[in-house]
Amino acid sequence: MLHIVLEHDPAVEDQRIIDEGFLTAQTDRVGDPHLDVFACFLRDERRHIQGGLLGRLWWRWLYVERLWVTPALRGRGHGHRLLERAETHARQAGCGAAFVDTFDPAALALYRRCGYETVAEIADFPPGQRQYFLAKTLGPSDGPDRPDREPGDDGRPAYQRRPKSDRAAKR
Repeated sequence: MLHIVLEHDPAVEDQRIIDEGFLTAQTDRVGDPHLDVFACFLRDERRHIQGGLLGRLWWRWLYVERLWVTPALRGRGHGHRLLERAETHARQAGCGAAFVDTFDPAALALYRRCGYETVAEIADFPPGQRQYFLAKTLGPSDGPDRPDREPGDDGRPAYQRRPKSDRAAKR
C-alpha cells in the first residue's frame, strides 16, 4: 500500500530521486534538457563568499535561481557582474534566453537595468508584496556552440513566441 508522507527538510538523496524522475519524464516529452547546475561566486581575498548566483541551464534557457550579495557590498555592481557572468556562460552553452523571479524591489530594479522584462506578476506573495517573473533574450555567443538563429526563429524574443504546438493549432 502506498502512503503520502510529508517530510520537512528532506534528505538530499530523496530530493535527487524526485529531480531525476521529473527530468526523465520531461526528457521523454520534450527532449534532453542538457542540464547544467552551476554557481558564480563573489569571493574576497581570503576566499570567503561575499555573494553569488545559483543557476541552471536547461532546454537552452538560463534560470537564475538565486542572486545574493552581502549587504555591505550592495550597490557596487557586483550583482550585475554576477548576472553577466552567468549570462555569458549560458550563451556559450547555446542558451537563447534567461528567466528569473523575485519579490525584492532592489533585485527587480537590477534585473530591469540588466534588460529583463516583466512577463508575469503574482499579487500578495509574500503577503503585502508582489512576485515578479522576468525574462530576457540573450544575444549571440562568442562561443562556437550557438548558431545565429534557431529554426523557426521569427526575430522576436524567445519568451514572446508561441510554442510550435500553438502555431500549428492556429492554422
